Formats: sequence, C-alpha cells, structure tokens
Amino acid sequence: AGLYTAEALARAGRRVVVVERKIDHMQPMRSWIVTSDIRRFLPDLPDDAVVHETRVMELRAGARVTRVPLIHPDLILERTKVLEYLRERARDAGVEVLVGVDVRGVSSVEGGFTVIF
Repeated sequence: AGLYTAEALARAGRRVVVVERKIDHMQPMRSWIVTSDIRRFLPDLPDDAVVHETRVMELRAGARVTRVPLIHPDLILERTKVLEYLRERARDAGVEVLVGVDVRGVSSVEGGFTVIF
C-alpha cells in the first residue's frame, strides 16, 4: 500500500521519498493471497508475480470442512516480485526510494516534514 500510494502522490505532482530499512527484500521468499480485484489497481502485474490461482476456499472448523467455489479465483503472489514491481513503478513516477536507512525521528514543519536519519 505504501509504494502504491507513493506512486499516486508522485503522479499528482508531490515530492515523495520512501524510506526502507531492509536492504534485501528478496529473502525470505513469501507469498500473499489476494483477490483478483488487485488487477483493478495493478492491471499490468507481471505474470511471474502470480505463482498460483485458487478457485476454491476451504473453511475448516474442527473436523468439518466446507469447500466454497469462488466466482473469481484468488491469486497467490510472490511477495518479492510484487514489491520489486511496485518499487519500479514508484521510481518511474518520480518517487525517491532510499533503501537500508533507519528513520530516527519525524517532525512537522511548515509545508512538510523533517526526517532524521
């Protein structure tokens, strides 16, 4: 949500800086499960970010299991691929992305903020 919002703000003409503490988002590999509605926001999501689709949701309560068919499949996304894609979109929109930086404080000033690294 942060990189997507940063991109939208930059496209609206705002100066945006995203600060990421972690240097390497490639490890550990993780996945996200999202609805297909993500394509409304990210229609050009790369194919290699989608590792699987599921058309059934399984609900469990104790020994009982109910399978619910989905009208539109949920997508299983590779988190690192999605972040890489969002970071590139943000940079293309003019967002400055600082990686490996710790924020020590933020204070409000007239017309913006002061960030202490």
